[in-house]
Amino acid sequence: MAMTFDEKLQRLKNRRIDTRGEVALQMQESYEKRSPNSATKYALGGMQEVNPRSTEISVEEAKKVKRNLQEGLKDVSLKPEFKLQGSVPINVHIRGASDVDLLVIDGKYVRTAPCLDGMKTYGAYDGLGSIDQDVLHLRQQSELVLERRFHGATIDKSNAKSIELSEGAFRRKVDVVPSCWYDSAEFQRTLDERLRAVEILDKYSMTLIKNFPFLYMHEIDQKGLSTNGGSKMAIRLAKNVKNDSDAEIELSSYDIGSLCIIVQTEICSVLPQGICKFSQV
Repeated sequence: MAMTFDEKLQRLKNRRIDTRGEVALQMQESYEKRSPNSATKYALGGMQEVNPRSTEISVEEAKKVKRNLQEGLKDVSLKPEFKLQGSVPINVHIRGASDVDLLVIDGKYVRTAPCLDGMKTYGAYDGLGSIDQDVLHLRQQSELVLERRFHGATIDKSNAKSIELSEGAFRRKVDVVPSCWYDSAEFQRTLDERLRAVEILDKYSMTLIKNFPFLYMHEIDQKGLSTNGGSKMAIRLAKNVKNDSDAEIELSSYDIGSLCIIVQTEICSVLPQGICKFSQV
């Protein structure tokens, strides 16, 4: 039997009450007071951003993992760079469902698009023999460090592209994503960090998968500014709808963010100027 909106609303409320790392919210949130209708409450609650302290905890957990990896990997002569990606840095995460994504990037080397005249030049690759093997080595060493330093935590190494940390001392689930830099032609021409890509290793197929996380986050932020936060509300609501759906919705967080941006861009292109500005929830 399909869930009622009362049941979905309760699930949403339960997710927004955080008992790990902060005091549970005992009083009504603003969305609960704005309508007596359960469906409307659910929509308003689904759009509402996570409270700032909860977001701070997510960032703190990522920093904890970064600090331990820096210290542990230094002992095996690895000095990677670390970058946050995904929904937390751009404030489209939802409570109880969004992980913290931490890129671990071996900065000793890069893969590059073909260089054109006048573009940045690069030295020869100097690694273990192939970049995919170097990223695999980074992942394997990261797994060893995390297992040594977080004894009580659940460390799931089965995912093809990431190491998943949860439980134990963790107040949030953290996904560690070993990767390498990929310098696109546009990045080489402009040195604009938003245009720099990473390649993530699928450890089972041993293939490198290109990703532009910084460009994605920039586009989400820009659309958020142009809609007074309306696009980010739409993304949060869509994520909550997916989470509470009776049917399986096979869309990733990136898929949902991209679809919301495309749909809003198309709508705004045919409406009078200024009508796509939204009021905050």
